[in-house]
Amino acid sequence: MQHQESIKALFRKYLNNQCSREELEQVFLYLQVDTYDQLLQEVIAEENWEEVPTHTARRQLFDRLRLRLLGTIRDTPKPIHRRRPWFAAAAAVSGIVLLTAVMYRIWLMNATITERTAFGQMKEITLPDGSRVKLNANSVLTYSQRWPDEGAREVDLQGEAFFTVQHTANHQSFIVHSEGAEVVVLGTTFNVNNRRGKTQVALETGKVRVQVPALETYRTLAPGEMLEYEPTRRELTSQVVDISRFTSWQQQELKFHQATLARVAQTLEDQFGLQVSIPDPALAQRTFTGSLPMNDVEVFLESLSTLFDMKISRSGQRVVFTPK
Repeated sequence: MQHQESIKALFRKYLNNQCSREELEQVFLYLQVDTYDQLLQEVIAEENWEEVPTHTARRQLFDRLRLRLLGTIRDTPKPIHRRRPWFAAAAAVSGIVLLTAVMYRIWLMNATITERTAFGQMKEITLPDGSRVKLNANSVLTYSQRWPDEGAREVDLQGEAFFTVQHTANHQSFIVHSEGAEVVVLGTTFNVNNRRGKTQVALETGKVRVQVPALETYRTLAPGEMLEYEPTRRELTSQVVDISRFTSWQQQELKFHQATLARVAQTLEDQFGLQVSIPDPALAQRTFTGSLPMNDVEVFLESLSTLFDMKISRSGQRVVFTPK
């Protein structure tokens, strides 16, 4: 343990541009051993990452560290005495290799992966910690390529996804950033829908805390509860619901409860990229309770036509609903 602390102290000196040439050479030797990689991660986390909440901020931190590392190699004092040419060349190569090794490790911890789905497409994703995500159509998920063993695991979501979060031995929190709200969990299954300027969180199992920094408040959800946050209206509401209404899309099915045709039309636009028009206001406010298949847009439209007794005209991606 004392040996590890001395190595971490050396890494701190290096990142703060305080190493002598002899210490630089020692850092280089340590970085050739994979077992010391975690120590470097811990030092960077202790020194910089605790207050860095977003992927963008981490990239900015990476740029700053890169400049500092370059400065360390470039500004290291040079002895006045003459050296053999081969030794000078070896020292230069060692400095470049040292910079490359450190930069690669920092890049690996900062590099992000972005997963996207097109209209009508779904994707299953396994995160670095083993947690699983099912990404719904027309959605984007961003996360770090490699997560540290300490601190929060974070992802950014635009669209909709269902999460099955792996619990860790040291109780690391898992945070989903979504349209002004943060969903904080340890190990659970839940759905997050971030569309049309609002965020919905539906909890299936476990327990989550939804934080809203703009309102300086949070809510803790129990299984079977759904929370909705609208930033523009600064409203935060929660209620007990049938969770299957929010998770059925995983089985290629959409469930509705007293949903207006206008609301169903929004779902068509979000899932399939259609542009839906309902000229008749009375038709738009008619409601529907039930389920519809979502694996085939034509079957979806035919089902709607029968349920609402209406005519559907389609030209490419443009769809018009009118009474019969």
